[in-house]
Amino acid sequence: MWKQLTQVKESKGRLGILATRRALYRAKAEEGCDMVEHISNMRRLQEELHMMESLVSDEDFVMLLITSLPESWDNYTSSFLGASGNQPTLSSHEFIANLIEEDKRRKGWNDNAGTAMQAGKKKGQAKKASGSGSAKECYNCHKKGHVKADCWNKGGGKEGEGPKGRNKTQQASEVNTSLNDVAYMVDATFSARDSSKLDWFADSCTTSHICTVREAFTTYTPLKNATVSGIGPNPAVTRGRGTVTVNFAVDGKTMQHTLQNVLHVPEAPNCLLSIPRLDESGGWAEMKGGKCTLRDKTSRTIGYGWKVNRMYKLEARANLQDERAQYAKPKYLSWEQWHWRFGHLSISSIKTLNQQGLVDGLHIDESSIPPLSCESCIQAKQTHKKFPQEAEHRAKVPGERFMADVWGPAKVTSVGRFKYYISFTDDNTRYVTVLFLGDKSDAYS
Repeated sequence: MWKQLTQVKESKGRLGILATRRALYRAKAEEGCDMVEHISNMRRLQEELHMMESLVSDEDFVMLLITSLPESWDNYTSSFLGASGNQPTLSSHEFIANLIEEDKRRKGWNDNAGTAMQAGKKKGQAKKASGSGSAKECYNCHKKGHVKADCWNKGGGKEGEGPKGRNKTQQASEVNTSLNDVAYMVDATFSARDSSKLDWFADSCTTSHICTVREAFTTYTPLKNATVSGIGPNPAVTRGRGTVTVNFAVDGKTMQHTLQNVLHVPEAPNCLLSIPRLDESGGWAEMKGGKCTLRDKTSRTIGYGWKVNRMYKLEARANLQDERAQYAKPKYLSWEQWHWRFGHLSISSIKTLNQQGLVDGLHIDESSIPPLSCESCIQAKQTHKKFPQEAEHRAKVPGERFMADVWGPAKVTSVGRFKYYISFTDDNTRYVTVLFLGDKSDAYS
């Protein structure tokens, strides 16, 4: 039997050794690959062979590493083998350390070379640009950079077509591809864990109010191909513009303020209140001692904020439309749900409360069926008689009455193979006799 097992298992073991050695010998590193990952993969194959009792010596492993390197490493390997007399003297750990160091040096050199090429290219482009377009002079306005045919000033070929030539209605309705609204630059120590998308921050850099949630807008105009810069490394998409009502906590009271022309930017980490916009409306902000105080044009306090990671977090929240709808719309619950909410009050009592209007906000779904029974009520109302302090009927002489009780089965069978026992108790003397049983049915015999 043992010989048959060894023949079956050992043959498969040899096939596994063959497959692992083949993978180790054929391992090749591609140009620009992650050298650490490549070395880890070869080391893993070596350890698998050792577990199968097929050892790969340290010297052989170094040679396998050398042969697995790309052709661009030939000069490095040739100098290494030449210095060691074609016989590696370093251990695999030392050679791997040198290999990783050389890989870092090569990648660093490539990055520096690429940066230098880009810098040289931009410099050449700048010279080319400065020598072409900037040399042109307009004979109409005598400014450089364009000719008379493209001039927007009076007398030019495109008179009145410049940005200043459009009327205010067009400026309000049209949105450029980039809104040129700078949001803010977040401090390096500030993280998303310190705030949520519903939090409002006072910002002196942003030129527009910014809100992150669509539900906060009372009026909304969708925008297409609009972006805002300053939020992260790339421009953030602006979905729309509208009016937002914000609740400010001021001295224990809630003050509502309506913000106009608020940008909807879902990608923003939080909402922003533009200090320049506040200044344009006649208000102003005072930052002192870690506290921000917002005032209107009459110097009345309209909001507070506190310094959090070099930014001022306002005590304010937008009034969401979903929340307003929930406050206005009554919530209808079934009879069973109101039975639970009133502490398992009877259905008849709940009907009385509803019919006589004794409770405000008691909105019952009349289409629901009143429950006939409640499991919790049944379990809570189960009762039993009190146990007497003393037995009322006791035997007066020994042997007049016996009480029998069968116990078992035991988790562990006894030495005598018993799993049960039956006890007999004399009601008068309380003397107990115990008999052990193998099966429960033996109690009748």
